[in-house]
Formats: sequence, structure tokens, C-alpha cells
Amino acid sequence: MPSGVYKRTKGKKYGRYIDGRCNNIKEYKKKYRQEHIEKIKERDRKYRQEHKEEKKISDKKYRLEHKEERKKWQRKYMRERSREDCKFRFDKNIRTAICFALKNKKAGRHWEDLVGYTLQDLMKHLESLFEPWMNWNNWGKIKKGEKRWNIDHIKPQSLFKYKNSEDKEFKLCWALNNLQPLEAVENIKKSNHYEN
Repeated sequence: MPSGVYKRTKGKKYGRYIDGRCNNIKEYKKKYRQEHIEKIKERDRKYRQEHKEEKKISDKKYRLEHKEERKKWQRKYMRERSREDCKFRFDKNIRTAICFALKNKKAGRHWEDLVGYTLQDLMKHLESLFEPWMNWNNWGKIKKGEKRWNIDHIKPQSLFKYKNSEDKEFKLCWALNNLQPLEAVENIKKSNHYEN
């Protein structure tokens, strides 16, 4: 405890400095951290290196003990961020769709590396095919009373046969020229019908 600080008294969260330099311990610690940030970072880095195995075990234990809390927080975060950031939602949905298409054999690789174009390229391509009513705010799941659109595979995914991302059929399925924006209800009606 820093010198000049009262001991904690029942009912009070923090003691006070006698000379009034700082209101409480929390403020003192914050100020100390700001003034010695590099020293603290170096100390923490050194500690992590010296206790690598212990940290790995304790982190794993913590993750297991708080698995459900983390899942809830993650779902909440993803929902909120998806509502606020259409690029994030779009990226997440493409990642999920490709992961599902490969039956979870994405092997940690980013979807952009698998298809050979970026999120910006895909968005620009789709925007070039937008009908006047289409925009990024009306993309996604069907909502009652709203006209929505989805990303459609011109030649449906089910007609391509591939096992991994290196297959030629996978590249053809996810090529930009096989993707288009399509009104959501029309997309459902279309199902896997394809006319050359």
C-alpha cells in the first residue's frame, strides 16, 4: 500500500491520501500506470516468457470455466456489431457460407485467400449489379413488409462438385461472375434451378 494511505475502513471502498494528492487508490494506480507504462509492459512481457507453460494451463482452465459466459458475450458482440457494421456482417456471412460449403474444412484460412478476391472486390461487383431499390441496409434475411435481397449463385452451389478449396469447381462456384444480388423471395423460388 502506498505511503500516506489510510487502511480500508468498513463500508468504504478506497482509503484516502492524508495530504490530498490523490482521492483514492484506484486513481493512484491509474496515474502510476500511465507514468510507468513501458516499465510495466516490459515486466509483463518478461513474466509471460518465464511462465509460459503455467499461463497456458491457467488460460485453458479459465476458458473452460467461463465457456458459457464467453459464448454469450461473443454472440451478443457479433449481433451488435452485425447490426451496426454491414461490412462486418457481410464478411461474417461469406466466411460462414464458405465454411459450410467446404464442410468446415477451411483450416483457419481466410475466405479471401480461398476465393482469390477481397471483400471490397465482392462488394463492388455486387453494387455494380444492384437494382435501384437495393442497398447494403436491405441485404439479408427476409423481414415482413420489407423488400430484401440475397447473394445468389447464378449457377447454384449444389450443381458444383468439390471436396476442397483447391478444386476447380470450388473456384468456379465462388467466382465473382457466378455471384449476383437477387431479391430474397425470388432467390428462394429459384432454389437450385439453372438454365444455361
